[in-house]
Amino acid sequence: PVVAPAAPPTRAPSHRTRAVRGAHLPDEAPPVAPAAQARTGRLSLRASTPAQVYEGDRRLGHTPLMGITLPIGRHTLRVVPDDDSETQEVDVEIEPSAESSVALRR
Repeated sequence: PVVAPAAPPTRAPSHRTRAVRGAHLPDEAPPVAPAAQARTGRLSLRASTPAQVYEGDRRLGHTPLMGITLPIGRHTLRVVPDDDSETQEVDVEIEPSAESSVALRR
């Protein structure tokens, strides 16, 4: 009798995937490709008042932000509180393969 060769074992993906691959909300920052990670760093931002955070017209998310990937260099962020109090601008320096933390208090 002829025996068919066994199928090669399947490997689990080495990264996390979303329910729909590549999907993201249109007003949120898209994920960064692994090859670009050497030119990126991460941002964590906490605020005493819940707020939306923008870089220019791009919405980065709602506070607290944790581990948001951004290109290295200086970024000016706009923090718009949910309670209609005064909008703040904050400059942050993103270092390669590091996490920059910002804590805003009113």
